[in-house]
Amino acid sequence: MINIDFNNFNHLQYFDNVFTPKQNNRIWDDFLNKGMWEYGHSSNQKSKMKFWYAELIDKDFFTNELFLSIKKLIGNNFEIIRCYANGQTAFQEAEMHIDSSEDDEYTLLYYPMNNWDIQWKGETVFLLPSGQLEYVLPFSNGAVFFPAKWSHYGRCPSTSFPFGLRVTIAYKLKMIN
Repeated sequence: MINIDFNNFNHLQYFDNVFTPKQNNRIWDDFLNKGMWEYGHSSNQKSKMKFWYAELIDKDFFTNELFLSIKKLIGNNFEIIRCYANGQTAFQEAEMHIDSSEDDEYTLLYYPMNNWDIQWKGETVFLLPSGQLEYVLPFSNGAVFFPAKWSHYGRCPSTSFPFGLRVTIAYKLKMIN
């Protein structure tokens, strides 16, 4: 576990090797490649930009086994509010949004892709409290952790992306005492 100063949270927290290779393979083989996707999700209710979505909050593998690994990274003082996967193809751009306006809510955004080429684009764009933008390319078995009130959005992959969906898994978390 890294030491996160929750009273002075002013930059993204990055994590490599979030899950074991076996767990990451199971994410793909048992869930994301099983046709559980629904089309029509958006960054906010007013958005006309739609993309793919898969609900994961009802999957014990995500809310128990994988969440135990996450708590080893960020601490045990969190509960899951929501857990789902987003999928974007070329031309399915998201919109800048926040996940919550609450000070005690955070998001862990996991990148399950096994590899990613810089030419495929698909960055997550963050507006930091300083006013600076930070761009995060999907990175294999990696995650970023940030306050849910930070504005961000997922850029769609380029047309040269050969594998279909640019996928992220979002854990919406609430700090508990």
